[in-house]
Amino acid sequence: PGAPYLYSGEEIGMLGAKPGPYIREPMLWRAEPDPLRVREARVRFSTDATVRPVSLQEADRSSLLHHYRDLIRLR
Repeated sequence: PGAPYLYSGEEIGMLGAKPGPYIREPMLWRAEPDPLRVREARVRFSTDATVRPVSLQEADRSSLLHHYRDLIRLR
């Protein structure tokens, strides 16, 4: 029951830690080098080494992003 919801970045597998400033790190849209990517010292969990950016997941039908899109489509 109730409406499903996603936290920002959950659809690509972004990581974080509660409580504190690490729960919402900048979205990874493209792989490095990405001139538009936010450069912050607080980015600790979601990096190219731990999460595949949106641009790479869009090209992969077996990615987590596509799995979430399929579930949303079914709903």
